[in-house]
Amino acid sequence: MQALETLGIRVSENIIPPNVSNPKGFYEDADIVEIHKQLLNTLTPSPAMPLQEGWINTPQARQALKQLKAIVGAQLGTEKGVWAFKDPRTATFLPLWIRLFNQLKIVPRFVLAMRQPESIIESFAQQYGNDQEFAELIFLQRTLDALYFTGGDCHLLPYENWFTSPQQTLQQLADFVFDQQTDISDKTPPVSAQLKRSRSTGVQVNNPLVRTLYEHLQVCIDEPEQHDALMACVQHQREVLAAFRPWWMLAANQKQANAKCREQLKETTDKNRQLTVCQQQLKRQTAALDQYQQAFRDVERLQQITD
Repeated sequence: MQALETLGIRVSENIIPPNVSNPKGFYEDADIVEIHKQLLNTLTPSPAMPLQEGWINTPQARQALKQLKAIVGAQLGTEKGVWAFKDPRTATFLPLWIRLFNQLKIVPRFVLAMRQPESIIESFAQQYGNDQEFAELIFLQRTLDALYFTGGDCHLLPYENWFTSPQQTLQQLADFVFDQQTDISDKTPPVSAQLKRSRSTGVQVNNPLVRTLYEHLQVCIDEPEQHDALMACVQHQREVLAAFRPWWMLAANQKQANAKCREQLKETTDKNRQLTVCQQQLKRQTAALDQYQQAFRDVERLQQITD
């Protein structure tokens, strides 16, 4: 995203601010990220799992489409040149975005930033505490979604190329985005050694689908004529994952059951808390009543003595 900005493309003003793990900033539209997060949370028990069939026609998806359409409309209404946004969850919601683009008569250009699976595994472990199996599924699911829903019509940009051939990488990106040979001789790639997070940690990819998919991606980068082979791999792997759909349905149903149990537990906890308060009040009132009764008996004895 920094490279796109270097090329003169606008990014949103309301982007997620930097933090300790990413001091250079995320360059992610905060509003779009929040919409994606909320929608993902309502549709699937885990971001590593595919969405259920028909999700795009759910009330939640329709509401998200309305919100995203307002954001895009506001950005395009500024007439200040090309605008771009980034969020890894976009791959999951590409059918929704494509519907939006069709409604607004927009021809988008997709850039698929690729990182080595080993780097993603390491990053997920350090930043989120996720295990390797989860990170591999995230890589697999999002990469397959990105390639499938775009028909492979996207610019494959290996992250590592920014450090091996930065100027050439920037040139290729510019040619793709502007759909023509573009003079960027006055542009400098925003490459920083701090951004080179990939390290040799001895991590090895376990999931064979991940290894195969990444191998096809690497071949396709050097040999674009292998595009059909890459898409055949994507189709095959999606079919493999679809065979496990019954498990996804079980997980989704279990999530709903868990949510209902948490709601019932909360209601029960609130009622128990109210009951405890009532018991404490009753105890205080009972103690006060005992005092009044004792005082009344004392008055009766005093009256008897007086009589």
